[in-house]
Amino acid sequence: MKMLIYMVGFFIGIIMIFGVAVYTVMKVMGCKRETAVRKVQCFIANKPEDPIYGNSLLVDRIYQIICGVIGESRFRNRMRLNGLMPIVWFLNDWCPPAIRITIAYKDDGERDLLENLIKREVKMILKSYGLYVDVLASWEKDEKLKMPVLLIRYAVNADQREAWMSLFREEAKAYVAQNCQPLFDSEADLL
Repeated sequence: MKMLIYMVGFFIGIIMIFGVAVYTVMKVMGCKRETAVRKVQCFIANKPEDPIYGNSLLVDRIYQIICGVIGESRFRNRMRLNGLMPIVWFLNDWCPPAIRITIAYKDDGERDLLENLIKREVKMILKSYGLYVDVLASWEKDEKLKMPVLLIRYAVNADQREAWMSLFREEAKAYVAQNCQPLFDSEADLL
């Protein structure tokens, strides 16, 4: 009986220590409870908080996708520039974090195929870690190399998810303003 009481007391103590650790992380870092719990869990398990950042398996898969879509010859030519500008660059200090992939494409079909295949890979990794699987993809132009850049943004914790949702709302609003016709010409049509 004493052993059972000690075991219950031990588990209650562990739970209290975990709760204090989460509370401390929340106060020190100014984050939400969900984010603090994840940070403490990752610290205890000695796992990275962001499974995408620096993931060599993802980088290898992105290289395979690019090589398969644009061809080995063009891929080798792009790899020569890798010292000047890496193909895959992780932007972990952004909120939400992002993956920057600098690659030239021939046409819109190639661009869309690259975007969809790479997004699928990122989503699979996020899903395997039980994280949000929504990603935002946009194409920009690299000022240094004058090449297209695929920017994929994702969220790992609740704070990043809020920033991601804000970014999504802005992009959706811009898309609607650019591509959709208003339903009514004036306010008089509403009445």
